[in-house]
Amino acid sequence: MVDVSDKPVTVREAVASAVIRMKPDVLASLVGGELPKGDALATARLAATLAAKRTDEWIPLAHTIPLTHVAV
Repeated sequence: MVDVSDKPVTVREAVASAVIRMKPDVLASLVGGELPKGDALATARLAATLAAKRTDEWIPLAHTIPLTHVAV
């Protein structure tokens, strides 16, 4: 890989989105926090934050760039 240690600091932003299809009754249970195994949305937020921190491991030839903010 190319040495990027001397590059000037620049502001970078990335946005990700997804579409999930589910039955209306499952959606109601999800939003209401009534799923048998607990709060799935809290788990998804945590997983998204952890995934953002490991982006450089998942994208080929990506450099490790420190994160300053993750919003889910």
